[in-house]
Amino acid sequence: MKQQKDDLDGALADFTKAIELKPESRFGLYQPQHFEGSERGNLDGALADCNKAIELNPNDGDAYYNRGHVKETKGDIDGAAADYTKAIELRPEDAIAYYNRGHAKKAKGDLDGARPITRKPSN
Repeated sequence: MKQQKDDLDGALADFTKAIELKPESRFGLYQPQHFEGSERGNLDGALADCNKAIELNPNDGDAYYNRGHVKETKGDIDGAAADYTKAIELRPEDAIAYYNRGHAKKAKGDLDGARPITRKPSN
């Protein structure tokens, strides 16, 4: 993959082409936003791509998770926590979304909300 070979411009061109060919594809939308936000620093573009992915498929937990990540990077901790919560509602098995929501709550000083859930042993 071009991104893994540090060909960021080539990878971005491929992601852009994927969106042109199949704009309704969530893969074509959330992958470039993550790439853009993480590798290129275009957080506003990343946020717009996440919003579009959610508009196309409001049940896409990946899009909410990614938007939460972008919001957290931009400093919108409350918005990030809300998106991580939505991602968890859609994908309750997503441990990373729980972790990131806890991290966001801790950043806001909500230590009780950030505390891990303890379970009783099932004998």
